[in-house]
Amino acid sequence: MGIAPSLVAAESPDPLLDRQWGLLAIGAREVWNQSTGLGVTVAIIDGGSGPHPDLDANLDPGHAFINGVESTDAADVGTHGTHVAGIVAATNGNGIGISGVAPNARILPIRVFAEGSETSGSDDVALAIRFAVDAGVKVINLSIGSNTEDSRITAAVQYAVSKNVLVVAAAGNKKGEDTTPKWPAVDDNTLAVTAVDENKGVTTFDLRGEYIDLSAPGDAIWSTRRSNFTCPSFTPPAGYGCGNGTSFAAPFVSGAAALLFAARPQITAAQVRFLLTSTAIDLGDPGKDTTFGAGLLYLQAPFAAMNIM
Repeated sequence: MGIAPSLVAAESPDPLLDRQWGLLAIGAREVWNQSTGLGVTVAIIDGGSGPHPDLDANLDPGHAFINGVESTDAADVGTHGTHVAGIVAATNGNGIGISGVAPNARILPIRVFAEGSETSGSDDVALAIRFAVDAGVKVINLSIGSNTEDSRITAAVQYAVSKNVLVVAAAGNKKGEDTTPKWPAVDDNTLAVTAVDENKGVTTFDLRGEYIDLSAPGDAIWSTRRSNFTCPSFTPPAGYGCGNGTSFAAPFVSGAAALLFAARPQITAAQVRFLLTSTAIDLGDPGKDTTFGAGLLYLQAPFAAMNIM
């Protein structure tokens, strides 16, 4: 059975689109005639997301869990969460900036970082995951990580999976000599995403391991930002910049999942996970390996597979 188009994206005048090599690498624009993520919400559990003119149309009212205190203040306290959110669902065709992988998906921003902090409490992350699930999201993006497992987060991820929610986690970056696998990406219930560069090769910062499920673009990734950031050889307009890390690979997969959920609303999270990994472009050693997982996300293949399901 064919896929009913949710919304056909017009040719975009977004001025930075040509610098978004990641969209080309995963074949996102080629499937926008079948799905743009309309009707699907992705939770970004991070340092907050937005406000930003290229995101605001797709941002739902957010939430925050800081040191056990719940609030509705989900504005970005840094720029990391805004960068992640833009990769998922920056607005397409509005004449500014970039486009997200799923440019008509909704973003539920949930802030778990206090202002001036780059760490969050495990209780806060666990509460955020459960809140997102109960709010009805289909995908949760966790571009955050720790060197150690926390039972509260593990239980929250299990709760998400039991409610048919796909949990996508950044596989983690090396910092100095630290090569410890990162939680919650190590958890088998998450879809652990590592990064590749524009040549589909390894980067200098990725962690490696048996737990890695999938690869996605993560080097020199352009997106929305709350502060200016000058990229190599190019000074971007205010509110945009590029970044490196598995934090920016994970949202490519979250956006891709949103496209699949929107195209086939009855599909399960387990089926989406299977489609994304089983149709990936094999990189490195044949089959799943510790460097690239199943290989590089490529959207035309899972859409073709859904058409014959």
